[in-house]
Amino acid sequence: IKPLVPTHFSNEPPPYMICSGFVFTALSVPYLEAKGAWSDYYTDNVSYLLGLVNSPLKQDGDEVVVLAQVLAHRANLGYENYFDLHLHKFNDVEVRSLRHLQELVDKRTGPFMIFEFAPEDGGRLVVLDSDTNDIVTKEVCSEHSIGAPGRLRDN
Repeated sequence: IKPLVPTHFSNEPPPYMICSGFVFTALSVPYLEAKGAWSDYYTDNVSYLLGLVNSPLKQDGDEVVVLAQVLAHRANLGYENYFDLHLHKFNDVEVRSLRHLQELVDKRTGPFMIFEFAPEDGGRLVVLDSDTNDIVTKEVCSEHSIGAPGRLRDN
């Protein structure tokens, strides 16, 4: 049985995706270790993520998608202190994996990208301009010397 939260990525770098400066990754045990999840003190966000470690896998390929950090840009002002948040929905569609999020972003329609973070009741909502996403993502990657806006795992 595959766990929802993997213990490692088979010696591969962790997957990630950048969208308008928002850096998303798949929740993993190494991510939680880096955040000090098993130490004496950790944040409420990490505590919530830690609670997902033993969650059952609903369907093959599912992952917990996490907002790891926000790389500052004028298009995402005010969100630079968001991190360690479980992404629940994108444009009102439940996000099943990092690859699924990439597909949803690529196929988006409408003027806004709406990210809903867990918990479902009382979580945070982020609204970004859909039309400027591609150029903002390129600018952020260039500014931070990031070679590609994403690296996804093979399923």
